[in-house]
Amino acid sequence: MQPLPTMAQIAPIYAIVSSDFNGDGKEEVLVAGNFYNNQPSLGRFDASFGVLLQKQSQQFRVIPSLQHKMSLRGQVRDLQTIRLANGRTLLLAARNNDYLIGLELK
Repeated sequence: MQPLPTMAQIAPIYAIVSSDFNGDGKEEVLVAGNFYNNQPSLGRFDASFGVLLQKQSQQFRVIPSLQHKMSLRGQVRDLQTIRLANGRTLLLAARNNDYLIGLELK
């Protein structure tokens, strides 16, 4: 077992989903979260916009957001992927006290 990369630890993780997000035929792992309801003295844990991880040998590597272009703002609480009738994949992100995000994957 290995620790997650630092970028995956900058905010609490509440949702994880695996899929072939970049079209390379291999599954990657997307993690998301954040938490706003802290005491005012602590501030919000809101540094994550979702982190895409790719398995390389025995460790995960962060795929930079400029490459995957997925931005999941807010307090993400669940992630799911669904296959559309046209064969494409849709990523759904449920957020606390906010609307659902739907992103069609390339």
